[in-house]
Amino acid sequence: MRRYLTSVVRVAQFTAWERLFALWHVLHTPFVYILALSAVVHVIAVHMY
Repeated sequence: MRRYLTSVVRVAQFTAWERLFALWHVLHTPFVYILALSAVVHVIAVHMY
């Protein structure tokens, strides 16, 4: 019984971390696009100077 409960707790903890990691991806996706856009603008600005 103890092993079963330990396994259930570990699965529940893993699910929580999995949700947190998925939320991390959702929150950081806009930053990737902003970074790419700023890199393009930087390259264009440097070549225009």
